[in-house]
Amino acid sequence: MSEQDFNTNNGSSWLENLPFVKIFQGFRSAVQFGKIALALGAIVVIFLMGWILDGLTSPFVNVVIIPEENQILRYDSENNRIEGEWKNELEYYASGQAFVSGRDFKAFRMDVINENEKLLNDIVKDELLGYSESDLKLYYANNTLHSEIKSDYKKDKKEALSLLKERYEKQKEIIRINDEEDSDMKQARLRDAYFSLVSAVTGGSEINQSAWIKELYKSDLDQKLGEEKTKITKAIKRARAYHLSEVTKGQGVFSAFVTFKCQRMYRGVKALVLDRDLGMVKKQIYEMLLATCWLTRFHPVFAIVMMLIGLSVWAIAGGAICRMTALQFARDERIGPVQALKFSISKFSSFFTAPLLPIMVIILIGILVFLPSLVLVIPFLGEILGGIFMPIALIAGFIMAVLVVGLMGGFNLMYPAIAVEGSDCFDAISRSLSYIYDRPWRMGFYTAVAGIYGAICYLFVRFFAFLVLIGVRTCCINWPDSSRVADRGILDAIWPRPSLDNFQPDIAWASLGGSECLGAFLVWIWVSLVAAVVLAFAVSFFFSVNTKIYFLLRQRVDATELDEVFIEQDVEDLVAEEARTEEPASPAPAQEAVPPQTPESPESSETPHEEPDESQKDKKE
Repeated sequence: MSEQDFNTNNGSSWLENLPFVKIFQGFRSAVQFGKIALALGAIVVIFLMGWILDGLTSPFVNVVIIPEENQILRYDSENNRIEGEWKNELEYYASGQAFVSGRDFKAFRMDVINENEKLLNDIVKDELLGYSESDLKLYYANNTLHSEIKSDYKKDKKEALSLLKERYEKQKEIIRINDEEDSDMKQARLRDAYFSLVSAVTGGSEINQSAWIKELYKSDLDQKLGEEKTKITKAIKRARAYHLSEVTKGQGVFSAFVTFKCQRMYRGVKALVLDRDLGMVKKQIYEMLLATCWLTRFHPVFAIVMMLIGLSVWAIAGGAICRMTALQFARDERIGPVQALKFSISKFSSFFTAPLLPIMVIILIGILVFLPSLVLVIPFLGEILGGIFMPIALIAGFIMAVLVVGLMGGFNLMYPAIAVEGSDCFDAISRSLSYIYDRPWRMGFYTAVAGIYGAICYLFVRFFAFLVLIGVRTCCINWPDSSRVADRGILDAIWPRPSLDNFQPDIAWASLGGSECLGAFLVWIWVSLVAAVVLAFAVSFFFSVNTKIYFLLRQRVDATELDEVFIEQDVEDLVAEEARTEEPASPAPAQEAVPPQTPESPESSETPHEEPDESQKDKKE
């Protein structure tokens, strides 16, 4: 095939006729260190602020957790089965059960709270725990029940683990001394009993508790075994009470919301790329939208505060990433994150208000429609006035619909518009709405290509990060019997084996000693940082690829070349440029000797004529 087949008549590459292929440069653009660092810093700030808000929020508005025992609230009587395994009220709400069942969601929430408190009361009233009725009333009145249970549990847990360890070592020695034929089998059963009891004491399952105790305490060589059994049983019940008190406290709104969003995002990406299940993708997107509805509906103040924090952080970090991508795409010029941050900070008001202004306009129009509708309460006249002013209300509804559709489809173009054009929020809103309604199908096509390509890139980055974690863990030595409170390796204690679906399996913090807790916490920080880098890539890709989409849409709608971008000059550059323009204005000696062509004053014309006369006179002398 000849070169003409690959080139157009004007000599441009055939790829220029397919502009969407520039989207496939998004991965290379997103993995730049400066962009990842900006996105990672923004994620850390948002998470820290979210955790602080969770700590400041009243426990009465925490997310309600549904314990395993609360099966009756998940029973579907029509189909005679238990529906789903919801861990908290958010998962229940997002599953759609709150709408399908027809029950009021708040009533469901109160039912779960009452059931959790009932389960806790049944445990703490156990005679073995030693809480009297007067003590419980005092704890409830002072709201100190959780702290009392936690304090008592830590004390009893430490004693029970010490007794279990001592008893386990004695039983192993007895089996070794007897040296029976089935000693290996007895050692295995003893090991299982010990580890299961340790798990129960530290908050694990209580199933077969009596059988485990019987296996560990079946020897007749020791005395006062009944007292040890009582202490271990008491510690297990303390662990259960502590777990239920944590459940009753609930979960932070930010922690529950972010965890839910991240899980659904990964499930949707996995279903799209690996399973090719569009139905599952649709379900995950729908549940994420319902989660946002849940947050704004039941926690409006928290949602507003988090929205303002998020807009502030992304106005700086997201604007900087878009600026870096804009200069690289248009001029093949790379700037550092510091210079990009200077630009985003200088345009902070535009970045911050661009997504917020349409929302405020929608709310304002809604209020303007709501207030006149109050005339409907006027007898007889209200209905007539409502019918007369109905066209005005429909016009307002039309404006709101235009803004809602434009905001949903074009909010991702607002930051790139400011970064590329250097304009204000009004220009960004105008351009994003114009591009959406002028080229809706092209925008949809670009978004679909970027979404599929981004999902593949995200899975690749996640798999790469998983290889990093699993490679490091595999190379580490898991010393057997090195944990202080359980018969297991120290590595298993402080760092459970990660998986591709879950980088951070739950750590049994209650089963760790002092140094193990500190080591596990440090490992948790570094593993969290790896997981945050994967999320930072997703953020960097989002801003980078949408900046490229903005360039492509601007070329199609406004016929603007792809290399046109706003260039900001600082004061030093302007001073240097003015100095260069002033240099030719200073007269040179050679140019002054040339006689002027225009008439001059008598004083200026005398000097040139006197100099030759003086020179000729000197030569004659």
